[in-house]
Amino acid sequence: MIPEIQIWLVVGAVFMAVAVLTSLTGAYAVRRSKTRARLGVSSATTMPQDDRLTMRGPGALIARFDDRLLGLSAADRSKLRSELIRAGIFSADAPKYFTLIKAGLTVALPIIGYFWMYAATSWSSSVILFGFVMLLIVGFFGPDAYLKRRQSKLQEHYRILFPDMLDVLQVCADAGLSLESSFVRVGDELAASSAALAQNIAIMNSGIRTGLSTAEAIAHLADRLGIDDAKSFSLLLKQSIELGSDITETLRAYSTDMREKRLVRAETRANQLPVKMLLPLGLFIFPVLMMVILTPAVLKITGLFKTIAVGR
Repeated sequence: MIPEIQIWLVVGAVFMAVAVLTSLTGAYAVRRSKTRARLGVSSATTMPQDDRLTMRGPGALIARFDDRLLGLSAADRSKLRSELIRAGIFSADAPKYFTLIKAGLTVALPIIGYFWMYAATSWSSSVILFGFVMLLIVGFFGPDAYLKRRQSKLQEHYRILFPDMLDVLQVCADAGLSLESSFVRVGDELAASSAALAQNIAIMNSGIRTGLSTAEAIAHLADRLGIDDAKSFSLLLKQSIELGSDITETLRAYSTDMREKRLVRAETRANQLPVKMLLPLGLFIFPVLMMVILTPAVLKITGLFKTIAVGR
């Protein structure tokens, strides 16, 4: 048997190590964000390698971390980077942070949970082993589940804002701006309502400035957003550019179609509401109503039977 004082010392040491690492990482992230905002540098722009080498604190250590030490190949890093961008995380070192956090949770959660269950409870060894395995699963798959949930919420946000983006794009095109200049203006207009969408548009504009064609940059934008509306818009705009048709008319027609689709989605959700309400009504509201209605009658009947029994 391990003495209780040693167990709590180990738990405290692990907790303090995780807390210190988290606080240092958070402090560095806040300081870097404030510095970049003060200098007016877009967070979508990747920092040069020289700037990363002059960084200090845990960020510099993570920036120098070799991907091979983390088990990240070039293909894995590219895929993880795309998944993080779809979740609204645009930092160039985000794959390293995500991998380290996932590894830390996979190791720390089972160890802390095991010592806590061993010291603070009287559970059997099989129950403790089951809890250890469950915490191991949560630590390994939890970050991925959080990433998927964040992606789905952000994609729904993109679907709502996409028709508005097309309207602003159409107004800019009607005013005589080129398609590239229109996207720059759209990014500025959407910065207040959706920082993630504006960031994606800024990345697209950076790609155009570095030599990508407009069609390729829009296709990459659609891939980062991960919604069918953006992919359809990318294909439609690519065909309009290749065929030389009027982009303004294309934008007007597609914007109208997107608004109709958004209205259909809203009506579909409204029609699904009565069906979704059946479960909470049946489980929570209906039994309470039955108790409120039947309780007085049951009490009266019970009192009547007691009176009859006493009379006999």
